[in-house]
Amino acid sequence: MYDGVFRQFGVYRARDTEEMLDVAYAASFGILPASRRIGLMSISGGVGVQMADEAVERGLEVTPMSAVAQTRLKTLLPFASPRNPVDITAQAFNNPELVGANLEVMLEEETYDSIVAFFTFVGAAKTMVDPISETLRLAKEAHPSCLLILSIVGPKEVVSRYEESGCPVFEDPTRAVRAVDALSRFSEAFARRAPSMTIAGQSETHLPPSPISEVVAKRLLSDAGLPVVNERVCVTADEAVAAAIELGLPVALKIASPDIVHKTEFGGVELALNTTTDVRSAFVAVTGRTKMAHPEARLEGVLVSPMVTGGVETIFGVQDDPTFGPVVMFGLGGIFVETLNDVSFRVAPFDEEEAHRMMRELQGFGVLDGARGLPRCDLDALASALAALSRFAAQHSGQLESAELNPVVALPAGQGLIGLDAVIVAKA
Repeated sequence: MYDGVFRQFGVYRARDTEEMLDVAYAASFGILPASRRIGLMSISGGVGVQMADEAVERGLEVTPMSAVAQTRLKTLLPFASPRNPVDITAQAFNNPELVGANLEVMLEEETYDSIVAFFTFVGAAKTMVDPISETLRLAKEAHPSCLLILSIVGPKEVVSRYEESGCPVFEDPTRAVRAVDALSRFSEAFARRAPSMTIAGQSETHLPPSPISEVVAKRLLSDAGLPVVNERVCVTADEAVAAAIELGLPVALKIASPDIVHKTEFGGVELALNTTTDVRSAFVAVTGRTKMAHPEARLEGVLVSPMVTGGVETIFGVQDDPTFGPVVMFGLGGIFVETLNDVSFRVAPFDEEEAHRMMRELQGFGVLDGARGLPRCDLDALASALAALSRFAAQHSGQLESAELNPVVALPAGQGLIGLDAVIVAKA
């Protein structure tokens, strides 16, 4: 939850004191990369791979050099690796001009808003300090918005010389990559609008006391702007059959009771009922099983709704957090939420733009975005519904203990979404 709140408000979470100091040190040079595209230069192929692994793990873009640029680099050093990371090999020690020539090609690409160059002890050699410092000075003059970071091992006076050129210096190149990640996240946060935490005011409609039935919960959420399934409350088998005909077969049928939340555990749900005979039999079976399992429960009848097929199941949730107040959760729904625990959080209220960022934090976002030939879900409808839920949560702050819609079926782009089940718990 803290991670979600930090992302919402542009806070970078340093994992230890060393990283905190590294980020503050790098930020003191006053350059925030305009994008997450990072170029990597190294005199060691192995270290280049280490830097690339760290960058990819942190979501930085290790974008390859263009074919033209790679040809230019190969002309400078035929046995170098020019893709990205750019491996100029230890030949740079014999020919310091390779550093400037390779760096110039990378900068002229105008692809990278940050470049980390690993020179280890080589960068501290007496014969290397002057030419590399001058190269960096010229590069900074020509490309002042690009963040250049060096990784060298050397005495304080050498490090200071490079810092005077406008470049942060780290001994460990992976620490340099982490600093780029942090600074690029700051840049993203500053570039977007400040999160709006204002709402129209507390709702004039108070939540009914708990327990709140599913029927009432869906009505409250529908009134708040969340699409829920079209359904009918039926108290007899004949009413259930008539509702099934009206809504169109096949249908789903489940028990309706404010005292029962988990209906599937005792057989309180029947799906894919294709005939009116199936519906009548399901009504008798579901009500009978409920009376056996929960003889004390108040029964409102059964809910009959169309079967919803296709799409991706997601989950929407609200929890009243003791620190932040109403917090909205989003994740892949159904069995996935408990199996994968792949969810994201935001403090309510927030807008659709923030909701889109929230969705993209899921490891399984590709399932929603049309991975491997799947139809792309209606992401705009998801964002709109999440923002609506956040407003509902904020407007009922102090009244709402929790709320959940699971599953919410996200349909293909342009077709919206449908909430199939809902639970609201009001504070006592």
